[in-house]
Amino acid sequence: METVNWNISGMHCDGCSARLQKVICGKDGVQSATVSYAEKQASLEYDSSIISQEQLQDTIEKAGFEITFSGKKGILDFDLVSAFGISKTNDAFWSNSELLRR
Repeated sequence: METVNWNISGMHCDGCSARLQKVICGKDGVQSATVSYAEKQASLEYDSSIISQEQLQDTIEKAGFEITFSGKKGILDFDLVSAFGISKTNDAFWSNSELLRR
């Protein structure tokens, strides 16, 4: 099992967080998901042999929300990513990025 914690933007009420949590929990491979409107955060535990981080990200985006990535090397959000003309991210790219080594 793997765990990720993402900051989520686009939620306007507790109903948004409840809907997103239900959508995420409905995916095969997701063990648990907690989505908090107050904290603007989602915490997911999932089996990476069944569902990938990218698939989870797509699920959240298709539900109408945006993710801010919090990683070992800092926080990157979609505004920063789009400023550099990158439409999709993955851990391999960011872990080797010169931008993060500075």
